[in-house]
Amino acid sequence: LICTSGCLAAEIPRMVQDGREDEARRLIGVYQDMFGKENFFLELQHHEIPDLKSMNRWLYDNRAYADAPLLATNDDHYVMANDFDAHDTLLCIQTSALKSEAKRMRMTDPSYHLRSQSEMADLFGEVPEALHNTILVAEMCDIDLDKKGYHLPVFPVPPGYDAPSYLREMAFNGLRWRYGERADDPKIVERLDYELGVIRKMGFDT
Repeated sequence: LICTSGCLAAEIPRMVQDGREDEARRLIGVYQDMFGKENFFLELQHHEIPDLKSMNRWLYDNRAYADAPLLATNDDHYVMANDFDAHDTLLCIQTSALKSEAKRMRMTDPSYHLRSQSEMADLFGEVPEALHNTILVAEMCDIDLDKKGYHLPVFPVPPGYDAPSYLREMAFNGLRWRYGERADDPKIVERLDYELGVIRKMGFDT
């Protein structure tokens, strides 16, 4: 597992902002012990947030405390830079706000996209190790997801049932909850039997 110190809202940055710097340094050591010294990084970000600049300085100045490596990242909320307005609209929908409202949830600036290599180099050129470590982290990631077959969750079945019969029982309970007195309607039952048959045929009820 690879762990970073996170954004401004994360544990270590919040401690620093609260003036609990000694606790923040101690926590760096805790995470190094937990994940391995080579797997924990101090995360630098660049957005138009005043506190972020001072946080980056603190992380840079304290990197030698536990010899913790730096890592340049970007807080991505959308892919392309021109997705900013669409994302802002979605935030308004999510929070039931109007785009014309001055005091509403919004991103600080249009920089929360997937920044290019050249953009990151311009922002973090003075800290080359942080840029190099992004490649290091990418090379550390080695995962091979088995694409063969299905990977379905296992649900415990109570005594007196097997998986198909329990699924059928739960499905009919849902039918009665949704349709009430109409749950015994032959057309509704027929449709449920058909759907359960498809699930059975696909082997999803085992």
